[in-house]
Amino acid sequence: MSRLAEHRGWLVLALATTCACISAGAFAQDSVRPDDAFETYLADRNLTSVLAAHFRQQLASGAPEERVAAAEALGKLYVKMLGESKDAARRQELEEQSRELLKIVPEAESFELRINLAKATYLQVEDMVERERLRLSNATERAEAARILRSVMPVFEELGAKLGRKVDQLEKREPSAREGEIELLRAELTDARRLRSLARYYAGWSQYYVALSETNAAAARRALEDFGVILNAVPGKPASVERLPAELLRYEHVSRAAIGCALCASFLNNDVEAARWLDAVESAENLPEEVQAQLFSRRLIVSAAAQHWADVELRVKRRRTPEPGEADKRLSIVEARLLAVLALDAARDSATRPGLRTVAERMGQAALADLVDQGEIGHVLDIVKLFGTAPIGDSGFIVAYVRGLQAYDKAREAHKAAGPPDEPTSDPGAANLYHQAADLLAGAISSDDSGRFAKESAKAGIRQGLALFFAGDFIAAGECFQAAADSSKDPLTRRDALWYAIVTLDRAVEQGRASQVPTRDRLATLFLQEYPGTENAAKLLLRQTRADRLSDAKAVEILLNVPKDSPMFESARRQAARMLYTMYKRAGASERDFAALRFAEIGEQVLKLEQARATAGDSQSKKAAEAVVLRVRQLADALLSASAPDVPRVEAAFAVLTAVENQHSLDLRQLEPELAFRRLQIAIARGDEPAARREMDRLRDSGGAFARAADRLMYRRALNRWKASPQETALARDAVAHGLRVLEELETAGAKPAEPSMIALRDAIADAAAAVFRAGAELHMRDLAIKLDRGQLEAGQRTGASLRRLGELLEHANDLPGAVSAWQELLVGTPDGSDAWYEARYHSLRLLIVIAPADAAAAMSQFRALHPDLGPAGWHEKFLELDLKLKDLGHSPSPAPPQGGGP
Repeated sequence: MSRLAEHRGWLVLALATTCACISAGAFAQDSVRPDDAFETYLADRNLTSVLAAHFRQQLASGAPEERVAAAEALGKLYVKMLGESKDAARRQELEEQSRELLKIVPEAESFELRINLAKATYLQVEDMVERERLRLSNATERAEAARILRSVMPVFEELGAKLGRKVDQLEKREPSAREGEIELLRAELTDARRLRSLARYYAGWSQYYVALSETNAAAARRALEDFGVILNAVPGKPASVERLPAELLRYEHVSRAAIGCALCASFLNNDVEAARWLDAVESAENLPEEVQAQLFSRRLIVSAAAQHWADVELRVKRRRTPEPGEADKRLSIVEARLLAVLALDAARDSATRPGLRTVAERMGQAALADLVDQGEIGHVLDIVKLFGTAPIGDSGFIVAYVRGLQAYDKAREAHKAAGPPDEPTSDPGAANLYHQAADLLAGAISSDDSGRFAKESAKAGIRQGLALFFAGDFIAAGECFQAAADSSKDPLTRRDALWYAIVTLDRAVEQGRASQVPTRDRLATLFLQEYPGTENAAKLLLRQTRADRLSDAKAVEILLNVPKDSPMFESARRQAARMLYTMYKRAGASERDFAALRFAEIGEQVLKLEQARATAGDSQSKKAAEAVVLRVRQLADALLSASAPDVPRVEAAFAVLTAVENQHSLDLRQLEPELAFRRLQIAIARGDEPAARREMDRLRDSGGAFARAADRLMYRRALNRWKASPQETALARDAVAHGLRVLEELETAGAKPAEPSMIALRDAIADAAAAVFRAGAELHMRDLAIKLDRGQLEAGQRTGASLRRLGELLEHANDLPGAVSAWQELLVGTPDGSDAWYEARYHSLRLLIVIAPADAAAAMSQFRALHPDLGPAGWHEKFLELDLKLKDLGHSPSPAPPQGGGP
């Protein structure tokens, strides 16, 4: 055997060992295995945020062996939480917490943890970019995908490089290892190869998605090099089909890496190489099912990019051809959507040759046909918005529905241009367009195949009714809404159709069509029976008094006058509570306390009603329990935000919440930051400092909006307490500490230095820091105040207080030129002859004498010329003293010129 063949065989063996290790565990989600009853309790209930806080506490204060275990468990938990998070802000928060964890874990011991944390973040972006390929993503998702890719790609590349060096070092040590060390060294080498392959795998896919998102050819070439580490490429070279170990394609990550190479080659316009990669994967034995399922869609992407539409047509035909005895086959929804986007993109591309354009159009129509046959109207409508109606044919429900929707949108645009868009139009042209849209929608509903699309048919009926409503044809619109409500199997669609029918017929009655009163009232009764807890149900109670035109106060008065024995009493109270809470949130500072108490009175009554329903044990009790949660949150907000917080009433509401939570096993994890904030408010109201610190720590651990609100609350409290007792240095110190947190949060959020809130905040912190310094000569407080006041100046925000303070503190810091500059700045902005002006003039001269006596003498001469009497009593003596001091230094100021000028 040749040395080259022998070396290649060794590489294949090493790759096979690595592949087996990766397939066995690296792609499986690690699970958190708590060691004690408390952790088990939290894990079983999926209380991940609380469990993470528990592990962070162990890291901070546990014994050394506990800290090691806690770090490992916390890392696995972060991986789980990142994988589950759908919120971009929460994901960024978890990423930051992960970085903090990695700072305290030695790098050599955390390669796998680092890869897994980056992988959990990466997996979020994979779906986003593939959705963009299908034209399903929005601008926010695209921006988040770009952020994540730019965040994780360097991590994978760095880890891949470091692990590559580790593999090289271990391979060099292997031949000379002693017998007792060889097994351990080989185990370490196998693990290092596994982790290197894992890092390079995700680095390759990250680079490919960067290439796809940014049209970045260099990233695609770099991806081929990353995949090459897994696919037996020459070190430092891109992967090649010639060196691909075909026997390893049975491992999922190897075959996926090969598919990644195909996509990169296609991106780089090397369609022949792309096809070779896919052929190699497709011909592999024992190919994983998950990879087999991808091959068709990846073939579509590669062939479409190469304009091989005949190949696409052949593959689609084979895909849709049933085996003997099978039913008709269609493309899956994702495959059909992908084919439609690829084909219709090519069909409208002017660079596509006419013959190819015809085939592409045919493929687009085939894809849309499969979507229509599967009832995927939403996808069809979306594609029509992107590419127009031509691909969907000439007849049937879908064609008429789409054209009706387009006509409706056209009518809406004309309506908006002619007048208020939420009222029936008075423009004849817009009304005519609405009637045309209604006719098209009616045609869709009556089409022969509308029965296949029952859900969309009901929605078409609602849209037809809206078109007639805006055209002013209320009776016909009401009939459409009633028909849609009767035919709909979807409760939400039926609810909306009923409500529109009631509103529309009410308009008809207003126009004198009294014959519609019985129908309107019948529908109103039906709505109240089927949807009694909705806001619209309460609005119906006000219909006789024209509720929509009443002030909020009058509407609340009517609702509260509904008698207790009325079947609508509870609905009326709930609506009154909703409106009172809205009025409280809108109230100005002087009216807020009254509005809070007024809401709380009714809110507590409604809470009792909802608690009774929640404990009834019937089918509606769970929904009532959710209403209890909302009501308690509103009561806590109103009663704790008042100038005199009513803690006992809030605690009574919390007791109701706890009882309902236990009965229904409610999951309140998402509300924990808010509840912690309320507990903080309670602790502050009671003066319970330990409890306040505990809740503050919890909030800071969890982060988010309520943590920021808590910091602002603690800052305002500390500042007010210090202002009330300015001699208390500890209170000033608290104001500084809390103020700095708020300042950091605002700066992180992008607040501009010139914003009034930022100016006031910086000034208050600097004032408190200066007070601490004056009391105890703490130089860091002096320097902080100087930094903040200088920041104000740099932002162009000069206040008398900051300049005066800056002059004082810079003098103490022996920065006399800076102190002089501050006093002179104050002098310029102060009215000549005022007490503040004399103060600034005095201190600027006093300090100038020290650093530039000649300049001081000139300034003193100018001062004498303008103020021969050297200022009023109190200042006269001070300036006279400076004058004498200048004479002692030999810098006698020039005498004031005589009145009337020169000779």
